[in-house]
Formats: sequence, C-alpha cells, structure tokens
Amino acid sequence: MVASRKSSQGADSFEKKMARLEEIVSLMEGGGLPLEKAIALFEEGVVLSKECRGVLENTERRITLLMKGDMEVPFEDQVPVNKNEERENGG
Repeated sequence: MVASRKSSQGADSFEKKMARLEEIVSLMEGGGLPLEKAIALFEEGVVLSKECRGVLENTERRITLLMKGDMEVPFEDQVPVNKNEERENGG
C-alpha cells in the first residue's frame, strides 16, 4: 500500500499548507504587523499558494485522464484499476 501512503502524505501536506495559508491571511487581515513581518508572511503565502495550486492542477489532470478511461496515467503514485472489478461493478 505504498501508493495509498503517498496519497495520504500528499493530502496531509496539502491540508497543512492550506491551514498555514489561512493562518497567514488571518494574521495579515488583523493588521498591526511590522512591515518586515508582513512582507515575510506575504512571501511565505505566495510560495504556499503556488505549491497548493500545483497540487490541485495535477489532481485535475489525473481526474480528467481517469474519466476518459486512459489508465496509462504517468504518475508515480497511480493505483491501477483492476479490470475484473470494473466489470463486476458495471464498468
């Protein structure tokens, strides 16, 4: 179950990044930060935002490929679909 573990770790990482982004937004909206601290938080937020966007775009590509039925998805944590299960489930 290595693929499952990788997916779980990726989700945890994504969730942690999103939580940190929310924290940064809250801190910045609250105001009262010194300029240097505000800039540092903004920079961190930009980096986190780009990383999260990349994860979401990758996920969207994977879903699109899976919905097209192209199971030759070039991702290292891909879990192959068992064709017998598809037939049993009406697929």
